[in-house]
Amino acid sequence: MNRRLISAFALLALASPATAQTINVALNADIRSTNPGVNRDDNTDAVVLHMVEGLVGYRENGAVAPLLAEKIAVSADGLTYTFSLRKGVKFHNGAELTSADVLWNWTRYMDPKTDWRAGRNSTGASA
Repeated sequence: MNRRLISAFALLALASPATAQTINVALNADIRSTNPGVNRDDNTDAVVLHMVEGLVGYRENGAVAPLLAEKIAVSADGLTYTFSLRKGVKFHNGAELTSADVLWNWTRYMDPKTDWRAGRNSTGASA
């Protein structure tokens, strides 16, 4: 028993995160899309939400709270939201997240050709 345990620890010691190249995941169906929020189901969300983050996200209690945003300010009339971005957030290529990146994504999602579900299911958004 001790020999097996020592062998298992030796294998773990040899494997480092830098050597990991593949991850295998079993799903009961294919994902629908890699475009966040456009063609959603549980499998799609399970994969896509490991690749992207939003300005806000859900906490364990279901409350919406900042994620890529550091803080959120809401105007007195409730019509304007101002998101202050977290500093030091980087994309996979090392580029830092900017407000221009957020604007580019928002503009893309607001385009009816994107078919963003929140756009057609929300009041005040184009569909």
